[in-house]
Amino acid sequence: MFLKVIVIYLALLCTYVLGTSESLQFVEKLNERTTNSSTFWFLYRLYTVKKNDSHIEISKTNENYEKAEIQCTAKLYPVKDQIAGRIRVVPGVYTLLVYGVVDTKVVDQTRKTYYKALVIDHINCTYNTISLPLQEVPVDYQILPPLVQNNLYDFDFFYPNKECSPCQIFENAGYIMPKHQLKLDTEKPSKAMLLKKARWPKKSPYGYFYAYNFANKTAVIRFLSKEYEIIKEKFVGHPIDAADASYSPTDDRTYIVFCYGNGTQEVYCSQYDDDLMIRLAYAIPLDAETYISGVTVKVDKRGHSMIALVRSPLKQRDKTHRVSSFIYDSEAKLRAGSYVAELDCEYRHFDLASWFYDYGRRQEYCIHIAGRKTIESTDAHDIVKCLFWNEVHEILY
Repeated sequence: MFLKVIVIYLALLCTYVLGTSESLQFVEKLNERTTNSSTFWFLYRLYTVKKNDSHIEISKTNENYEKAEIQCTAKLYPVKDQIAGRIRVVPGVYTLLVYGVVDTKVVDQTRKTYYKALVIDHINCTYNTISLPLQEVPVDYQILPPLVQNNLYDFDFFYPNKECSPCQIFENAGYIMPKHQLKLDTEKPSKAMLLKKARWPKKSPYGYFYAYNFANKTAVIRFLSKEYEIIKEKFVGHPIDAADASYSPTDDRTYIVFCYGNGTQEVYCSQYDDDLMIRLAYAIPLDAETYISGVTVKVDKRGHSMIALVRSPLKQRDKTHRVSSFIYDSEAKLRAGSYVAELDCEYRHFDLASWFYDYGRRQEYCIHIAGRKTIESTDAHDIVKCLFWNEVHEILY
């Protein structure tokens, strides 16, 4: 009898949530197939960084993400500065960090991967070159690209398989090793660390938080000081696929949300407080015909979570992946949800990114989907879609 009551309650809850949510109307801003490029949003503009054989081309759009014009072309000399494969780009305040693999060799069952990073001043079209620490792992290990966190005047470079994590890279093309290092809990991680810099209440000792996934599909969540010293940690019985945090000056608190669900049929998210205790937890409505192949989350200063995910077909006859987005308020109530875009099933790997900007009473939420045939593929199908809404979540598009 008790179980029956619970089932009825959950059914009514799902009906209420799905019945009261609004539909998001995303407007397409970009839809193109690109070669060895990276697209990102920065200071009200959509930037595209493309690499050809001997130069890197940087273009940006206007405020409506239209009329992309070439802003800068940085020539790469000598040949040793050439990035052989896929490029990755991280925007700083005045510069861009472009990095990628220069060469990979296998010696005595050890794979040696050499990276190169370019710090580009895209205003003056100049750059500095940085040779990053060598990454050495057994030949049967998964190669995990470094993770980069941008700061005001430097970049923190994290190696999932390297003792130098982080290596702080300064814009003058030098790097140092901070006092505290994020040592690996296992020699064979299942995927790269997920690390975020966050703004915290004034009296808080924190600077960063990060999640580290183990091969047994569990994870550890840690809060770090600004010097990367571990202050709090918590082990959880599931992996972490996406995370974000936002500081609320009104409440003087930081909203932190972790989500997981890659490879399963549902996405679960949890909102944590400053003591690493779960405040709220919720599940994204499932689709029995698909599984999750990508997820990202963005949190605004009011604690609202904007979650984008890729649903891939379970049956081979289906030809497309579907991207959807959901908005939950600070009390985990579903406020809006909708289909965003479709991609061909030839793509198997997805880079999902989202950004949020607060214009006062008008907010903007954009999703960037990059579909790739392999993780390191230089060919991608880039789609960017955005929407506007006001403070009471009335959709303006």
